[in-house]
Amino acid sequence: SRLVQEVRRSFDYYEHQLGGFLDRSGGFPKELLLDAERFANVTSGYLDQVDERRYSQGPQIDQSEAELLADGTVIPVVAQPRNAAVSQHIRNRGGYKNLKTIQAITKHGRWLANGKEWDLTIEMRRPRVLTKSVKLGDREIVSAVARNGDTVGGQLSSLGVPPDFEDVLHRTFEFDGQLVEWPDKGSELQMIGMHKLGDVLAWKLDLTQASGDRWHLYINSHGGALVKADLLGEDDEVLYTIVQSDVRETDGFKYPHRIEYRDKAGDLLAAEVFDTIEVQKEPFGISAA
Repeated sequence: SRLVQEVRRSFDYYEHQLGGFLDRSGGFPKELLLDAERFANVTSGYLDQVDERRYSQGPQIDQSEAELLADGTVIPVVAQPRNAAVSQHIRNRGGYKNLKTIQAITKHGRWLANGKEWDLTIEMRRPRVLTKSVKLGDREIVSAVARNGDTVGGQLSSLGVPPDFEDVLHRTFEFDGQLVEWPDKGSELQMIGMHKLGDVLAWKLDLTQASGDRWHLYINSHGGALVKADLLGEDDEVLYTIVQSDVRETDGFKYPHRIEYRDKAGDLLAAEVFDTIEVQKEPFGISAA
């Protein structure tokens, strides 16, 4: 009977698979004998009420205090969980469940390089298909990566992005981005601390991907957007930098509408500027059982 009392005090709802003596004693009611479909429905109802923010609120610095920090000031990590930055980033993009409903994304805009611009179309499909097309008049340059990681093209190196950098972008492409399900991708992620980028106070993370490529990622601590990513070489030398800005909401999801590719000196190599972003979704749910 003490066990029964503890269960009733500890849970708002429970079902059991207990029979024999305990069942005959009347402690665990027969009407709550485990029914998988009913239990799944009740559990799903509880999960829908969960506010994820309570599990991902890391220590924050007041904005007025942040403004006093000089550009480049690094705040050492003090009990800052890496999950806080990851959760905030995913929530900012629309939430994990919403992200998983996206099956394809098509972006239309312009490719800027060498003082010129061309029509640009980028198509992304699950799980790992990326096609980038730039139209030069009647000619079309295609750069792509297929599911098995094989690349096609790579000619964009003639339009601002060096071949070695483009190879990394192909090799490390992930449909959901670098910070969704990162443990399942064989990546290693560490929190370094916080960093001031202009007027943005960002979480700074060290990411080593399964491919061996290493990045420093900067996530806006007040919004969750990934604002900058540095590709690192030996001795933590910055080889190339990706800068994302002009984040807008499209069909419930947030995407940067400007992505810049810069060299180690910070000079602009090329940029993608998107006018429209189309999202193809496939709603999904957990079956009741």
